[in-house]
Amino acid sequence: MYFRKTTSSDFPAIFQIYESSVSFMKEIGNPNQWKNIEDIKNRVGDDVKKGISHVLVDEGKIQAVFTLLETSDPTYQTIEGKWIDNSPYFTIHRIAVKEHNKGYASACFHYAYLQNKHIRIDTHEENLPMRKLIEKEGFTYCGKIHIEDGSPRLAYEKVVSFSELLLNWYQEKGRKLPWRENPSFYHVYLSEIMLQQTRVETVKRYYERFLETLPTLQDLANAEEDVIMKLWQGLGYYSRARNLQKGARHIIEKDLSCDTYEELLKVPGIGEYTAKAILSIVYNKPYIAVDGNLIRIYSRLCCSSYDSKSKEIKDRCNKYFLSLLEKDPGSFNQALMDLGELVCLPNTLPKCEDCPLKQFCQSYKEKNQEKYPISLKKGAKKEIDKTVFLLSYQGKYLIRKRPNKGLLASLYEFYNVDKDFHLPEAKEYLEKNGFSINSIRKDKKGKHVFTHLIWEMSGFRVELKDFPKDLGFLLVTKEELEELYPIPSAFKIYLTEILK
Repeated sequence: MYFRKTTSSDFPAIFQIYESSVSFMKEIGNPNQWKNIEDIKNRVGDDVKKGISHVLVDEGKIQAVFTLLETSDPTYQTIEGKWIDNSPYFTIHRIAVKEHNKGYASACFHYAYLQNKHIRIDTHEENLPMRKLIEKEGFTYCGKIHIEDGSPRLAYEKVVSFSELLLNWYQEKGRKLPWRENPSFYHVYLSEIMLQQTRVETVKRYYERFLETLPTLQDLANAEEDVIMKLWQGLGYYSRARNLQKGARHIIEKDLSCDTYEELLKVPGIGEYTAKAILSIVYNKPYIAVDGNLIRIYSRLCCSSYDSKSKEIKDRCNKYFLSLLEKDPGSFNQALMDLGELVCLPNTLPKCEDCPLKQFCQSYKEKNQEKYPISLKKGAKKEIDKTVFLLSYQGKYLIRKRPNKGLLASLYEFYNVDKDFHLPEAKEYLEKNGFSINSIRKDKKGKHVFTHLIWEMSGFRVELKDFPKDLGFLLVTKEELEELYPIPSAFKIYLTEILK
């Protein structure tokens, strides 16, 4: 479904819609609506020439047509009543749809709101379907006006709120994500932990695979750690997975309802952002989940500079959006999340023409969107040279478990050393450290970027004469490497080579 301006080539299709609408009006007892169809066609022709006629296209066909007038309408200056707002407004004229009860008329209204949040409209008193739609859309009745032929019309007005514009956009443009289909506590909890520092597209397949194996919070609490780590393999930041299980056990042991902010903050792995996201999405409580996306949107909306390490910007952002929240906190938060991902983009110019909030955006008005957000430069990451030994013995591979604390804790790894060896040096190092070598050759170079450091890796394939029993290694098959043992993505390039 999309909108565009009408062209002369659309005339046959849109005239057919108007003719059908006239017949519909007669059926519902309003024969005065557009009784002169030729006059309507002439007016629409003029609207097309002026560039103010629009069509809604769905499934490749024109489904609705309307005129959106951007200048003050003289007719509305002689109202028998009182307008509620004197700011510049748009008027909707000559709206007609091909099929009723398809949501097309509402979609036309929503499109009009995006062009100007202040809208006026009038209709015949007998036009009950239009009056019902106008009232459903939240317009206020202001009084009667008289059009050119002297007949009276009922006049309505609406100033659309920030929240309504955002939620209308979210309903039509929001992302379809698996955890939104059934936003139970466990589903939202799992997805929010996975989404920490990870892109949505990456999380989707992990989320679905995780639920296939551990469909309930109780299953998560009872699972073996290696099972969880294997399901998490490739997502990175593995402490999240460990805290996820600790959190599940804590919730079950304490029999927590998890519907208060104070309770959630006591759950391992749940911080301020995740707690507020859960409370708004699962329990519909009025919280704003402030992250980098929301701070970026707020910064552009208000032309606000800030220190990215300061708590003050979070507080200002939270108060701003909380003051604009009218209803449905879960959708409001998720709409802002989607707006940051789809429209108000990071590290590039935002897609302002697609933004439902541009009428509220100060940086859009001042045409300086590229200036915001203003953030501090990040420090350089530490680089570490590393040699990775792919040790094998009789067709199986040697791996070992990393320590329970620190980087990549409790995961399995190939033997590696924080040094860059040439081949003779690598052979000499292994022999000095208790390995009996049958053959050794160079393998691929690799690179892995962590939040705070970079590994520059060189690999060696090593076939051993004997298995070193006292050095803490496991001897595993390719199938076990792939299915049982969680190998961090830092070693993905080497794991992929082995699995070939």
